[in-house]
Amino acid sequence: MGIKRLEGDFSPVEIRGYTSKSIQTYSDYAVIAINESHKVIAVGKAAYQYVDAIESVDMGEISVYSTFKRNVVAEFFETVTVVKLIFKNILPGIIYKIFKPTVAVCIPFELTGVEIKAFQDVFYAAGARKVNIFKLEFEDIKRELAKNYSIVIGIIPNKL
Repeated sequence: MGIKRLEGDFSPVEIRGYTSKSIQTYSDYAVIAINESHKVIAVGKAAYQYVDAIESVDMGEISVYSTFKRNVVAEFFETVTVVKLIFKNILPGIIYKIFKPTVAVCIPFELTGVEIKAFQDVFYAAGARKVNIFKLEFEDIKRELAKNYSIVIGIIPNKL
């Protein structure tokens, strides 16, 4: 028993969220911790506590991993869980439950058609009403896009 990380690329992708009504940008990592019965026990920065957990504490088998590989969606359902958390932290609870947000996603690198579809599907599954993908730097355009979208999301690639 103990902590384990799944093999492969563990460099987490940062996901930032912004609305025109927010004072600051919300940021978290696309990382998830799952126990041996496949229950999500932590998402984002909170999942890191399990990477550094003391081995002598018996918490059962816990897997901690990035939901992205090479900066694209690799674990669909787990990435949806991360995006839902970000939506809930950006939008007030009642608004998130009643109104489906329109989302602009800024991704500053080239994607194939399949990769674009995967990103769109993640945000729709997380509760978005409309999703548009932009090949733009998040920090450069977030305020401009927030005029037309409920949420602006930035995918900040890890250093490969």
